[in-house]
Amino acid sequence: MDGKWQVRNLDQQSHIGQRAFPHMVHKALDLPCVYVYSRMRSIAYAGKRTLMCAPEAYKHQWERLTTRCGTASPSSALAPSFLREINELVAIAQKQRKRPISNSLSRNVKLLSLESEVRNPSIILGFEGFSKFCLGCLFLMEWLRLLLLLSIFTCHVLQFKWVSVSVSGSRLTELTRELLESAREAEFSDWLRRVRRRIHQNPELAFEEFETSQLIRSELDSLGIEYTWPLAKTGLVASVGSHSLLQPWFALRADMDALPIQELVEWEYKSKNPGKMHACGHDVHVTMLLGAAKLLKQRSSELQGTIKLVFQPGEEGHAGAFYMLKEGALDKVNAIFGLHVSPEMSTGTIGSRPGPMLAGSGRFIAIIQGKGGHAANPHVTRDPVLVASLAIISLQQIISRETDPLEAMVISVGFIEGGQAGNVIPETVRFGGTFRSMSTEGLSYLMQRIKEIIETQAAVQQCNATIDFLEDKLKPYPATVNDQAMYKHAKRVGESLLGEPNVQLIPMTMAAEDFSFYSQKIPAAFFMIGVSKETLKSNKNLHSPYLVIDEEVLPIGAALHAAVAISYLDGHLVETS
Repeated sequence: MDGKWQVRNLDQQSHIGQRAFPHMVHKALDLPCVYVYSRMRSIAYAGKRTLMCAPEAYKHQWERLTTRCGTASPSSALAPSFLREINELVAIAQKQRKRPISNSLSRNVKLLSLESEVRNPSIILGFEGFSKFCLGCLFLMEWLRLLLLLSIFTCHVLQFKWVSVSVSGSRLTELTRELLESAREAEFSDWLRRVRRRIHQNPELAFEEFETSQLIRSELDSLGIEYTWPLAKTGLVASVGSHSLLQPWFALRADMDALPIQELVEWEYKSKNPGKMHACGHDVHVTMLLGAAKLLKQRSSELQGTIKLVFQPGEEGHAGAFYMLKEGALDKVNAIFGLHVSPEMSTGTIGSRPGPMLAGSGRFIAIIQGKGGHAANPHVTRDPVLVASLAIISLQQIISRETDPLEAMVISVGFIEGGQAGNVIPETVRFGGTFRSMSTEGLSYLMQRIKEIIETQAAVQQCNATIDFLEDKLKPYPATVNDQAMYKHAKRVGESLLGEPNVQLIPMTMAAEDFSFYSQKIPAAFFMIGVSKETLKSNKNLHSPYLVIDEEVLPIGAALHAAVAISYLDGHLVETS
């Protein structure tokens, strides 16, 4: 493309975007008067959404500048700005040449028509001789402008990558409406209730979710959805899409495990397993994701990628997400979305926040070894009760005196075990608790100081101390941090589905979730979904034996899951250059 300058209409020739210059200008130069060497190549300049030709390597020199002019063939309508640029360039050329240039421009270039409004100016010049010189000057002006751009922007050869493109508001509104209407149909909604109640009646603890996993696989089989099983002992990952290898991959997640709590709610579908209850709503999470699977299967041929449905075990303190990742559950997945029920929010509302949302957490158990004896002779004993008491009080000074008041951290001792008799100093005392922070660095600091303080207090009282942070059994959780772009995407979908007032900005809390392991690996968004209804008196907190869930949330959660996933795939295209 040596010696040519083109600006192409993006509406017709570019894959980058649909908004572009409303016209196409084509200037083909054949320069007998001015020699300019330029090697051209096409680059994508996404900032202006234009496709231009720019010099890759350039040098220029004036080799000949002549006043020899031919007779121009006036055959165009020129805008005033064009004539001004020509006159300016002629003046520059005169200085370079140090002698006057012929006024052939004014004599030979005649303006046939000049419209006050030119919506689609198309400059087609048929100059001969001097008219070609004028075009050369115009080319130089464009070339100098381009140098300014090149000084700011560095061009890189782009490889295939996924880039976000917003789905239109009307398309999103239509999508969310159709999904919610489908999920609320009587047959669909009744099926959701039946599934949830079957899971609720048979709660299973972490990594024991064998029957829950079997139920999920049976429902997926009936829907004709393929899955990989087992992962992390009882977990599975299902795939929905027009082709299982079609990129991008987007994941939706639900946890399956219950809590060691005796249910005290008297209703027809009460837990049948003594001492076990779905008191954190994981039965609802599984049901909503199965509902999303059904909605997605109905549209599988239209999906612009693959959706992974992640059913994971062991969220309640056992880091099931960590082990799912370890076994490759999210390999090649581009982003993930998750929901958690919230009895503090009304049904029909959701909430989240960008950035840090939930705390990272760890646990510890300390054993103080002393020397027991009769309480009447404390001087011949080494009292571990005193050590434990001093250590517990000192641990609170970490928060009140060592950490920034604006940085959220918590240390709570939840149990202490010692002797059984009031007149005997025990040999050992055992106590433990949890520590939490909104950052990984904060967790590390708390862990270090907990160990130092307990060991030092024991040494002062001539006792020994051992501290176990249970990293093998109860792996510490990192903080749950929402990716900014993923948060905005899910928020936009939620506003379309439920209305803007029903999507809330909620505060950070010191609760912990193993969804955080996913958010460490890939862009993630985690949202709370309301399950409270005044007529049901369903206002008990999570982990309560009296927890009641409004089942109207089931179709809402299913539709939200599906809408977030579909719109994510619709908004991601392959960009190349």
